[in-house]
Amino acid sequence: RALARERLITSDISHELRNPLMVIASSCEVLAERSPGTSPDGRLIARVARASREMQEIVDTLLALARAEQTGEGAMRRISLRDAVEEQLARWQPLAGQRGLTLSMQDTDEVQHDAECSEPGGELRLPAAPLATVLSNLIRNALHYTEAGSVCVSIGRGAVSIVDSGPGIAEHDRDRLFQPFVRGDGSQGDGIGIGLSLVERICASQGWRVTLEPNQPHGCIFRIAFDAV
Repeated sequence: RALARERLITSDISHELRNPLMVIASSCEVLAERSPGTSPDGRLIARVARASREMQEIVDTLLALARAEQTGEGAMRRISLRDAVEEQLARWQPLAGQRGLTLSMQDTDEVQHDAECSEPGGELRLPAAPLATVLSNLIRNALHYTEAGSVCVSIGRGAVSIVDSGPGIAEHDRDRLFQPFVRGDGSQGDGIGIGLSLVERICASQGWRVTLEPNQPHGCIFRIAFDAV
């Protein structure tokens, strides 16, 4: 019953947020026509528009997650893994710069060849909204908890890894961090422990696998394997 209530609340909230987000997006389009993109107002409008699109992606992901668990629905726009990573790097570069961190991508050029989920050239393509939410949560967390050094998003064969040089996560915290409302020892900020739980739920709904392991000599590696898609 608790799970059913959670799914219903998620569905209701996501559904109700769609209309105000559409108003924000359409208003930004009107304002953008009146203000050049290079002006201070134009840059601010563009920033609001980007945030609105990101919120819409999150709403779409939550709504699809709630509906898929009830009805089996799951068709979504697909995007190449490389393009999705590049979008998230562009989104989070300002925060990395503010914190004095290096945010980069490492591409091994090893792509998964699967006729059902790839382009003719063999590039892995995945549901855009769930992938954006997963990558955004993991990159943001890595930047938040890394005090110095780097965060690297590494694309490998049928997988992506977010590798940071932060303090790492204690072994006794690693498994339970994917549970709702759980935060590890030494957690900073005002988070309530939802991000990694959401990542795990999205991955489970898509048939992906998320794992956490230590990075040597310190830091974390969050790895998403897409073998099942």
